[in-house]
Amino acid sequence: MRRATTPKLTITIDTDLRGCWYRVTLAQNYGPKIIKDQDECELSEDGKTIYVKLTQRETLQFSDKYKIKVQVRYGIEDSVCASNIATITIDEILDEEVI
Repeated sequence: MRRATTPKLTITIDTDLRGCWYRVTLAQNYGPKIIKDQDECELSEDGKTIYVKLTQRETLQFSDKYKIKVQVRYGIEDSVCASNIATITIDEILDEEVI
């Protein structure tokens, strides 16, 4: 992923999320945290892949010096689970203007 762009992240988990509530958290060390709930995501037909689109402003919140941690929390009613934490890199950009 590159800063100041509008990437569409693909997150695959082992659990079928159809019928569950879920949200995706992206965080970087002690810095910014972005949470996208299911209304801001797209779920695949088999329920195991989540597509998350980020805005230019959201990607500019992250530094290119550290990896981004990604985790999915999901559940049904009072039962809550969380995926393992994955990491992705964020690359620098020369033009940081939002266009």
